[in-house]
Amino acid sequence: MQTLNAGKVLAIQLRFGTTFFLSATLKWSGGVPAWFIQQFQATWLSRSPGGLPAVFYFLAVLETVGVLGCGASIVRLEFLRPSKTILQCTLTFALFVFVVLAYGARLTGKFDVAAYNLMYFIGALLCLREISHEADANDPSKISAFVFRRKK
Repeated sequence: MQTLNAGKVLAIQLRFGTTFFLSATLKWSGGVPAWFIQQFQATWLSRSPGGLPAVFYFLAVLETVGVLGCGASIVRLEFLRPSKTILQCTLTFALFVFVVLAYGARLTGKFDVAAYNLMYFIGALLCLREISHEADANDPSKISAFVFRRKK
C-alpha cells in the first residue's frame, strides 16, 4: 500500500485547520451578527435554550474544536508518523460539523451554502479515507480498517 508523503498530510492539516480557524475567529471576535439572528429567527432554533446566541456560540465551539484538533495533530508531528489518530478523529469530527452547518443552511433555504458545506463534507470524507489507508488495513482494532477496507 502506497503511503502518503508528509507534505500531503501537512496540507490536509493546514487546509482544515485554516478553514476552522478563520471561521471560529470571526465568530468569537465579532459577536452574534444581525444577519444570523434574522436568518434563523423564524426557525425552531430560535426557541432553543439560550436562543440564537447560544446556537451561534455552539457553532463557534465546534469550529474551535476543529482548530484544536488540527493544531494538536501538527504539534504531534502526525504528518511524519504512520499513526494519524488525532487527524483521523478531527476529520471525523469535521464531517459532523459540516452536516450541522449544512442543516442550518437548508433549514433557512440557503441551498447554495448547503451545497458548499456538502463539498467540504466530501473533501473531509476523501481526506479521511486517504489518511485511513495509512493505517494497517488488517488491524481489526482500528475502525478505519473496517470502514475503508480496499478490495484487492
